[in-house]
Amino acid sequence: MRHSGEWTVAALHARVFDHAPRVRESCSSAKLVASKWNVFLEVQRGAWDSQRARQKQNPSGPQFKEWANAFDLLKVYASGWLGEAGRAFGKNAAFAPNGSIFKEVIETPNEGDAFGVDDLYAAYRLERAADNYKFGRGGPPSRRQTRYLFFLVTIELLKGLLLLEKGAASRQQLTAALLALFRAGNEDAASGLLDTAVSCIDEYMNPAMEDSISKEPGFNNDLNTFLKSENLGKSDQTHPRLKSLITVTRKAMGTKYAKNPSAREVIMAAVRASSQPS
Repeated sequence: MRHSGEWTVAALHARVFDHAPRVRESCSSAKLVASKWNVFLEVQRGAWDSQRARQKQNPSGPQFKEWANAFDLLKVYASGWLGEAGRAFGKNAAFAPNGSIFKEVIETPNEGDAFGVDDLYAAYRLERAADNYKFGRGGPPSRRQTRYLFFLVTIELLKGLLLLEKGAASRQQLTAALLALFRAGNEDAASGLLDTAVSCIDEYMNPAMEDSISKEPGFNNDLNTFLKSENLGKSDQTHPRLKSLITVTRKAMGTKYAKNPSAREVIMAAVRASSQPS
């Protein structure tokens, strides 16, 4: 889904420099995403096509195999870290420069929520995970319209684990934890979180299950409209089945099977290890 406005480097720079000085160095340009994570960040429509042409013409120059669109990543981030999955699915204007969600992400006054290059990369890895699980058009029926809901559920599950262990889960802490899971060697931990989130989505979309979306108050068989609601997943009053399912799923992540560690133990062990000085 493309945006109605243009993401420009100048717009991103202005927001970061004026309202988030702590991340001035980490999010001041797409070059930093490229240099730190080797991912080409497309901030203007068509930039990736131009970059690929340059790579063919100049094989001795920087060669990127991975790329992401900045607007798309902002939607991923807002869906998960801010819980705005409904708006991400249903609206574009709020995510363009000067839009309400754009401002909320870039202009946050809370130091622990400051937005930077690591957040973009974490969103990118989560977006690629959604692709691997075939969320979106052409995927299984339960995943065709629940891409943004997958981002929300994944981060909500991770947030619960952090709160249980650390008593806090700022946006930066969520980003650090997610990047820890995506590190080489932590594949089991990443799968423990992502597989659980996928199962949660599949169960929510199954009308035969107790916590099915079909049993939510206000659901009238118009799935598209329901999943684009601005209140999607935000309260027990509007979405009690989803909230219940996430809570039950999170508790189940602490269950051990035979002598194997629980999913929660595997995930948090990876997060803890990443925070230790090397």
